[in-house]
Amino acid sequence: MPVWTADAVVDEELARRLLGQFPELEVRSLRRLAEGWDNAVWLVNERWAFRFPQRAIGVPGLERELVVLPLLAGRLPLPTPNPVFAGRPGYVGHSL
Repeated sequence: MPVWTADAVVDEELARRLLGQFPELEVRSLRRLAEGWDNAVWLVNERWAFRFPQRAIGVPGLERELVVLPLLAGRLPLPTPNPVFAGRPGYVGHSL
């Protein structure tokens, strides 16, 4: 049986470094909300859900969502996520 391991594990320290690319976002609280096979989701300030890819294979899907979600907004009979913060690929941030 194959063992599935993440390419990169997004722990709290890495999440904080990645969030550093958004200087307008003051991180007052941070907690892991969920984790799946390809992504980790962290809740910032009990308001913003940030999804970080933990496998390279998941990146193209996230990039497609960033293009498609704004096109779907207002066209569906249900609320559609509106990506406000979109990170730069390969951003590692500065040491804490």
